[in-house]
This record gives sequence, structure tokens and C-alpha cells, in this order.
Amino acid sequence: MLFNPDYSPLTKETVFNDETKALAAWDTGFARLHQWASRCVRVPSAVLTRSGELDVLNQHLGPLVPTVVIYTPRCLARHAVALGCTEPSVWNEHSHDLRSAGTHLSWLAGPYDLVLPEDVVHDFINEQYSYRPALELANGEMQPECIHQGHIAFVFVTPNRTAIQLLSMDEDLIGVLQCAGMSAGCNYRPVREHTEEELTEAAHNGPGYFRSIYDYNGRVRLELAVHEYRLGAR
Repeated sequence: MLFNPDYSPLTKETVFNDETKALAAWDTGFARLHQWASRCVRVPSAVLTRSGELDVLNQHLGPLVPTVVIYTPRCLARHAVALGCTEPSVWNEHSHDLRSAGTHLSWLAGPYDLVLPEDVVHDFINEQYSYRPALELANGEMQPECIHQGHIAFVFVTPNRTAIQLLSMDEDLIGVLQCAGMSAGCNYRPVREHTEEELTEAAHNGPGYFRSIYDYNGRVRLELAVHEYRLGAR
């Protein structure tokens, strides 16, 4: 296998990838998920699951690592490995009516921007890697609190090839997500950024986020639907 033995984040040199049909032939867990997806996933989607459902991840990471399996749009059929080698960007987007802001993750591949709402993976991260309070040691010193120790796996599936990206949930990535969240969701305070006149004028636009299929850099934005594949689902 091409995973680092110390479970460090996958890089361009260590990214795991295989032909999709070949992977399904020797990984029975992936084959079951792939069969389920053929019945339930009709559009480009992110499927939320755990590493225990894929043998290739289970044998290296154990069964409980949050895993997002992304069935990509057809236009990205040749980009599985490129996506697996690209760390996601994190950014906020204002809603059309200016009354909320949402945080999103995206992977860039050629002229495309593959987009997933951050809150889709937020619960996964918190379930498995929650805060542990600081503890008082025998010598009276305080052991620092533990913040989200572990990893999250992203699996990019195309008809021909599947690539796996393993991201470390270290303080850098968590810090980026937390900073974005400070001005999104329940922390969003529209009155600090927009006047009542601006809000009234924007109200007729509705609450949706994306005004165009193009992002700020002119790339085609590809939004993912979301499904959940539960442990033991068949």
C-alpha cells in the first residue's frame, strides 16, 4: 500500500489510487458501497461514511475515521488523482438575501471548482475528534486540551479511477475552519456588514448562496449532493 506508516497526510507521492473496477474486485467493502451508490446516487454526490466500510482504509486507519466518498461529475472523470493531490480551500459565501453566510470546502481541478458545504463534514469531525478538557497532572501542571486529533479521508470516485486523500485534522486546518465559522452560521451578524436598506433590497433574492455557476475566479462551480452510508448498510 502507499499509505505512510505513521498516518501522515497523503501527498502527491503517497496518494493511494487504483482503477475503480480493480479496487472493487479486491476490496469487498468498497464493492458493497459502490453497488449501493449505483442504486441511490443519481447526481454528483458526497457520501458520508466511516473508514470501516472500505477495507483499504480499515486495515490502515481502523474503522472509525470519518470518510467522505465523492462521486464526481462526468467532466472530472480524468481528474481523480489530481483531486486526491489537492488540499481543499475553505471560504465563506453570503446568501442571496445577505442574511446568512455559509462556509464551504472546494477542490480545484482544471476549470472546475468542486464544492461541498463545510457543515456536511463538521459533525463527522466533532463526533470522532472532540475537545478533551485540560487535565491537572500529578506535579500540579495542566496538560493542554486536545483539539481534534486524527484524520479525515476523502475518496474521489470516477468510472475509471479512484483516489484517496487523507487529511490530518491538525490545528492549522481546524483553525481555518474555526476562523471561517466565526463569521458564518449562528455567528453571522448581518447588521454589522449591511444596512437595513441593503437587506430589504436583497430580500427578494431568497436565501440561496450561489448566484452563478461560476466562482470568483471564473471556474465552473460543481455543487455536490449529500447522502449517508451507514455502518453495516447493504
